[in-house]
Amino acid sequence: MRQSSHYLLFLVLFIFSCSNQKSIGKVTKTKNLAIEQVINNYFQGRKTADIELLKTTFHSDARLLTMDTALVLITREAYLDVVKKKGAVSCQTKLLYYTVDGKRAFAKTKFDYGDRIYEDYLVLVNINEKWWIVNKTFERIK
Repeated sequence: MRQSSHYLLFLVLFIFSCSNQKSIGKVTKTKNLAIEQVINNYFQGRKTADIELLKTTFHSDARLLTMDTALVLITREAYLDVVKKKGAVSCQTKLLYYTVDGKRAFAKTKFDYGDRIYEDYLVLVNINEKWWIVNKTFERIK
């Protein structure tokens, strides 16, 4: 039941975000830079297995979702444990796009490891003037 409620929350946020998209050009440059910095810290933290840096990007209550044959819900702590065990990785990262609507942002990113590629959909929220990743839904596309 708990997994279903988190999935439903993500789905609602995703639909609302898509239906209320605003042009990046209309968002203040400061807000854009702050969001891009969080995403760049996520990229750098994952590549270098910098757990402390990743803790500054993922909110403590963040949830990660993936779907292979079934929906899998992952806590931030479980994700950080995986990063710690796997260590630094070599990959190309790219911010494909993002949109901002007030204190919410939605981004699509790509991790290319050469032999496999993952795409992430990130939901970010601004809490007390700081942007956090609160949800990551990812899928292997190659």
